[in-house]
Amino acid sequence: MATRVTKPNFSERSALVRYVSEENRLEGRRPAVATFLPAPPSNTPEKDYLSVNSLEVESITIIATYHRQKWQSGNGKVALTLHKVFEYSNAGKKCGVSLIYSRAIRQWKFRNGTKEEDAYKHHPVLGSHLPLNSKSHSGVEFVRAMDEYSADKFARRMTGKRFHLL
Repeated sequence: MATRVTKPNFSERSALVRYVSEENRLEGRRPAVATFLPAPPSNTPEKDYLSVNSLEVESITIIATYHRQKWQSGNGKVALTLHKVFEYSNAGKKCGVSLIYSRAIRQWKFRNGTKEEDAYKHHPVLGSHLPLNSKSHSGVEFVRAMDEYSADKFARRMTGKRFHLL
């Protein structure tokens, strides 16, 4: 069993989990492209990210319980995709995002216009009643640097893996 940490480091081998809504579950346990499309930009850019959970912080069963409570009223099987940070970063690079891994500070960075930002951030959801807490909630931040065409291309690249039902 892996040792859990309180904050993920988002190394290339770190695993990220993304929830697949019931309407985005295709035959053969394939997630629909919409699963990986970022929400339209808001008035608060720092809140514009693709929500994921880090397996460095919580187990997949705890993450599944969180999503079952949050999105499915505590019922049914939860569909989760599992990708390494490297896979997210590689897909982002192939879609035109300027992503680099700084070994000196051990962080992924991306260029958003003239600004350099963290490519992944930890956004724990705490303070609500227990089933709706998520210590592992994080964000794929570099989706902010994508236009609509790049976001579609990114989403299509990420759908190649089957989801897990828990």
